[in-house]
Amino acid sequence: MESQKTQKEVEKAQLHLRTKLCNRTSIFSSSPDSNFSKLKFIVSNSVTEGCNNSVLLLGPRGCGQIEVLDLVLGDLKAEYPDIISVVRLDGVLHYDDNCSLKVWSSLKEMYSQENNLSRIYDLFESLFKTKTGDQPIDEYYSTMKGLWEELLLYQPFTFNLEKQREQREHFRVAFVAAWG
Repeated sequence: MESQKTQKEVEKAQLHLRTKLCNRTSIFSSSPDSNFSKLKFIVSNSVTEGCNNSVLLLGPRGCGQIEVLDLVLGDLKAEYPDIISVVRLDGVLHYDDNCSLKVWSSLKEMYSQENNLSRIYDLFESLFKTKTGDQPIDEYYSTMKGLWEELLLYQPFTFNLEKQREQREHFRVAFVAAWG
């Protein structure tokens, strides 16, 4: 009788531990005061507001820092699927801020709209070849305005003379090619 009672208590304790370990809601409550919510808020602000936040998760090896961060990133990827990209750096390979900056610069260069020459050429070509024709003036104006606004995304106004020369050269190439 006593052993059955002890066995039931052991099973109850095991069930309780399994629930605590495996149930995400018991570990990471969604209350605004929980550490999970605070971490999610900080990372979310970095994504949505462009804030430059740093977070340091402390704890001994194997205590779950990566799992917590994965859960936060998973939630945010579900909320903002088009604007989140995760780049994982290795502490051994990417040992200082310079290495991280180089990785970031490479990614920015690959995915930035800044030097997309083929799109810049297409925009200039469209600007040069768009005619009023039979379309109403308001449609023509809207088309031209849209093309100019997109071009400004790729070639924003700048006081940097070298950048202005580069943009002028892109214009010359597109002009010659369009009227060539």
